[in-house]
Amino acid sequence: MEKLKSSTLVKSLAKKAINPIHVGRAARLQRHRKQLVRNQCDPQLKLYAQLMPNGFLHYGYFDDPTMCPRDMSLNSIANAQSKYAELVLDLVGDMESEILDVGCGMGGLVRLMLERHLKPVALSPDKHQISTINALYPQTPTIQAKFEDIDEQEHRGRYGTVINAESLNYLHLEDALPRVEQILKPGGRWVICDFFRMDEDGCTSGHWEHFQKSVEDAGFYFSYQRDITPHILPTLAYVHMWGEEIGLPVIDFSIEKMRGKQPGLHYLLKEALGTLLDHARNHLQIINPSDFQTRKRYMLLVAERRA
Repeated sequence: MEKLKSSTLVKSLAKKAINPIHVGRAARLQRHRKQLVRNQCDPQLKLYAQLMPNGFLHYGYFDDPTMCPRDMSLNSIANAQSKYAELVLDLVGDMESEILDVGCGMGGLVRLMLERHLKPVALSPDKHQISTINALYPQTPTIQAKFEDIDEQEHRGRYGTVINAESLNYLHLEDALPRVEQILKPGGRWVICDFFRMDEDGCTSGHWEHFQKSVEDAGFYFSYQRDITPHILPTLAYVHMWGEEIGLPVIDFSIEKMRGKQPGLHYLLKEALGTLLDHARNHLQIINPSDFQTRKRYMLLVAERRA
């Protein structure tokens, strides 16, 4: 294979940079980037699903929270994800009624519910996720929509359980809480498993004090509450280790290699490459397990209506 020369890449960049049609199109794409409906086909979620083909998109639950990341494997995480799902489903009280899986991912929880002879209904705004579940589990009803957009009248009193397994942070509480109340059957449960910010005030579902108050003001109480933070940290430690010890060095090596082999291209892309490296470091800090444990708590909850 002929080696790619820096002059070829430079010419390609220059060709578009001096063409007003291409410049105009690039400007329009950049200007309207926030108007794209990301959650209808999220490439990041699709990547996670390809990396972890068991149908789960959550952190998992490790019985041994002291597990060293160097002793872990993708199989360890897959087993932890199955354990997480089992803990969530063990909190289902009504085994006969339908169960709404809000933010169903690639159907891992749906699969386990079917194995337990439960009646799942899968909801996601993501087209790829819904089409995957339709193909794998055609007997399962699916809803392609945001939870806040479902018709209250159509779903009123339909579900014995509503599950938000690592999907709560996508909800707008002022719209979501009335729907949870309306679609649950009498005596129904809202099962929640997700992380909450503890170190700052805020008005989103991901801020614990705001969430707790909003739930109580809506006429619910927590019948079950467990902090499982230590048990999800091994996954973060594993991903953080790979990023720190392999990901960042590979990016840095690639940049230095370009500097030596393709100095002209490196000069043109220097600022963008620096931004990329800073972006990678910032994302690694987000999943730093020590930082996570300082600022957040991962909670397993059951909310029920007050009598």
